[in-house]
Amino acid sequence: MKNVILVLFFIFLACGSSKRYETKELDLSGKNLKKLPERILKYRNLKTINLRNNKFIEFPLQLSQLTYLENIYLSDNYIDSIPVEILNFKNLKVLDLEGNKIRYFRNLSTMDSLKVISITHNPLKTKKSSIECLIPEKAEALYGYEFPSIKGLDCKTR
Repeated sequence: MKNVILVLFFIFLACGSSKRYETKELDLSGKNLKKLPERILKYRNLKTINLRNNKFIEFPLQLSQLTYLENIYLSDNYIDSIPVEILNFKNLKVLDLEGNKIRYFRNLSTMDSLKVISITHNPLKTKKSSIECLIPEKAEALYGYEFPSIKGLDCKTR
């Protein structure tokens, strides 16, 4: 009987701990993080992560292991580039990189799920006319850059 109770107790613990990792949203803003804590990768069902106002100098590539991520908020950090690995985020809808140190805008036009990207308050060197062709056609807004004619723009000739 003791063994049955002990087994049931461990099953209860295992089920309880797995529920903890079913979290869909995680807010780690303002925690002075320089890198992503490893335990975050256990949150496999995460859809939204808020890493605003930290001390990241590089985009945390480990986030690509969280395949369900739809919203990444990394504003007000010290990130200086958008890595090519960003293209691996197949479900990404919102990418907030406002208030970083990004100078050159990466081609994100193949990110079909991307709806909004925020890059205001970055020291961008990429020309506005170039950025128009570097975002997905169905992206609703690129904060800081308004493109009312984006739907009719022929980016193949550039």
